[in-house]
Amino acid sequence: MLRRRLAFRIGWTLLLALPAVLDAQGPSGVWQTFETPHYRIHHAPEFAEWARRAAAQIESIHERVTSFVGYAPGRRVDVIVQDPAATANGLAFPFLDRPAIVLWTSPPEAETAIGYYHDWAEILLTHEMAHIVHLVRPRNRPATFLQRLSPLPLGPIMRKAPRWLIEGYATLVEGALTGSGRPYGTFRPMVIRRFGLEGKLPGYGALSSVSGWAGGVAPYLVGSTFLEWLEAREGKGSLQKLWKRLASRRGGDFTRAFRAVFGDPPEDLYDRFRAEMTAHALAEEQRLEKAGLVEGELWQKLEGATASPQVSPDGRRLLARRVPRPERGLLAVWDIEETEEERRAEERRREREEKLLEDPEEVPEKPAQPRPRRPKWTLPAIDRGAPREPRWMPDGERVL
Repeated sequence: MLRRRLAFRIGWTLLLALPAVLDAQGPSGVWQTFETPHYRIHHAPEFAEWARRAAAQIESIHERVTSFVGYAPGRRVDVIVQDPAATANGLAFPFLDRPAIVLWTSPPEAETAIGYYHDWAEILLTHEMAHIVHLVRPRNRPATFLQRLSPLPLGPIMRKAPRWLIEGYATLVEGALTGSGRPYGTFRPMVIRRFGLEGKLPGYGALSSVSGWAGGVAPYLVGSTFLEWLEAREGKGSLQKLWKRLASRRGGDFTRAFRAVFGDPPEDLYDRFRAEMTAHALAEEQRLEKAGLVEGELWQKLEGATASPQVSPDGRRLLARRVPRPERGLLAVWDIEETEEERRAEERRREREEKLLEDPEEVPEKPAQPRPRRPKWTLPAIDRGAPREPRWMPDGERVL
């Protein structure tokens, strides 16, 4: 089990790094370096100013992160600054012998989960540094023979912790130390509330999933909220106790260490968390209804993420970018009003329904609300994401 879990985590780390490896400047390129007491920041000449700003604040961020996590790495960390895909991202490689961070300079769009921030370099450094400081804590006992033979020296927390905890904790740190990011934006509470209202908060077994739209956001958004809930329930400093227990002589596996600190298995406490989040969402919905809040009419229920909605200048069409599944972005355009084809299809459905209901043993079939509507046009993305900031041209016939 340990070997399979470790292989998965190593594979996942390398998979995340693949775009950077393929698209970024190679080792033979022109590299420049800023050095600080704990970091080496490597960059191509075109990123010199961005790297200089990062170097100016990296030691103060280091001091805050190490104090918050409760551990300070002994090795200097290499930081690589690049922008291979013109999108917001970062990577952390928590190897015990040579930890490294990769920072992509393009900032996120405002409507994304991490779109609420004050300084992109600060929040990106805080999140990725949290990974390093959190995960390079070594064992406080000698390594086993098999662990000494491992080609990738990883600490006990990296080997034992599930993905939701790894990403959730870095997300928690990014918010706690910057006052921005996912914990302070509107996207995270919106997702938690919507999932709660629909009874779709992921089960514990799916919390670390990498498949589906929820798999892309759940470890960050739901995982960080669960960790905040755990520490509020158990008391300040309880998460630091968990990290120490995982690296201790009697640490055991993750479930055993978690139970030693919080008193119950993670699955049981997560079920309690889900119940509370659902109850809070329903109570808030009822409160807003009593206050007379009108949310508007639901037009479509779509799988995955939908962003950048924009009505055409003539008011006849709706443009939006869609990410129905991770790395499956597209642009979609709908007719706002019901089309003649849709009207005929609805008439045929009603005629079939009326004919069936002539049989007294049949019961009427309630149609889906809102009725699903297919886009008039779609344009798949040619890369791993969706086009950024699509908008109508003035003629209302073309999209930029």
